[in-house]
Amino acid sequence: MKQYPKVFDPLYSNMVEAGETGGILDTILQRLSSYIEKNVKLKAAVKSALIYPIGVLYHRGRCHCSVALEGGADFRDPFLLDWAWTCRCRRRS
Repeated sequence: MKQYPKVFDPLYSNMVEAGETGGILDTILQRLSSYIEKNVKLKAAVKSALIYPIGVLYHRGRCHCSVALEGGADFRDPFLLDWAWTCRCRRRS
């Protein structure tokens, strides 16, 4: 396994080597499989949790940029900026 570091993580190859040496390879492989499953679930949960905030920030940024490019808002007045952004986004839909 150590001959293919691009395929196998060093943690996996070291744990398999320790399991072979200690004679508990079956236990080590079960632990590795549960670790991999938990890691995959965690990555999926983090990705799904970040989709909505990224989408909101992207949409808000696009609206602000379009308002700024069209000269529709004064950036010194936050109320006018928010009002222009709301109006611009409502006109698009």
